[in-house]
Amino acid sequence: MIRALVALVVVLGACAPPPADELAVERVNTLPLNTFPPFSARVTEATIVQGLASKIRSLPPARLDVWCPFDWGLKYDLDFRHQGTRLLHGVVDAGGCRTLSLGAGDVRQTDESFWATLAGALNLYTRGSDLFPTPIPGH
Repeated sequence: MIRALVALVVVLGACAPPPADELAVERVNTLPLNTFPPFSARVTEATIVQGLASKIRSLPPARLDVWCPFDWGLKYDLDFRHQGTRLLHGVVDAGGCRTLSLGAGDVRQTDESFWATLAGALNLYTRGSDLFPTPIPGH
């Protein structure tokens, strides 16, 4: 019985995806009437990348039956990789309801802790507004 349990643990461990070791972040503008300063970053410190990926996986499903604040069309594309192979991809809204879409209908609700973790991973002030710049209309 113990051998079977050990074998099961080994098999399940072998099936687990490898941990992310890189994060690429790109600021995306989805409304042509607004312009945001460009931003892209790459994080390669594995513990930071894995911490943010874990935070994302722990976020609750988004409630889609709520009214959201105004959305300027600012999003961030998050690409988690292991040795160049994509493991997790998400697009997070920096406005409106600030939801995170992981694809296939999986939409999560972010919170202040998520945004502070993302800012910290990007070496931005965790209590600042660097992730939420004011749009430049008409550019």
